[in-house]
Amino acid sequence: MNSILLSKLSVYSTTEVKEMSDVHKVAVDIVNAYIDLNPKRKFSYRILLPRKGDSSNLLARKLGLAVQGEILLTMKKHRLKPSLKEIRYLHDDAHYGWLLMDADFMDDVIKD
Repeated sequence: MNSILLSKLSVYSTTEVKEMSDVHKVAVDIVNAYIDLNPKRKFSYRILLPRKGDSSNLLARKLGLAVQGEILLTMKKHRLKPSLKEIRYLHDDAHYGWLLMDADFMDDVIKD
């Protein structure tokens, strides 16, 4: 699927992570959305990470790993077993995009 289409894809929520202090709140928001939407198989979330040259790429990687770890830790605290698929892509000139979606929901969206 092409990056332009992914950046236009309708999701439950989009959040931007600019610095490490954003990581915990973003992870809690994502897990809360997962708790609410997963029974309906409609979970979808977009995370935007900074993209501005080489130093930002390193920051985006660190932020992405921190978000991923915090999401997994928060899900473990809630005794959740994630059923997610992810796609990472270039969202625009200033952001990397990261889509997290229910596995079945993503399969349906990509078919369309």
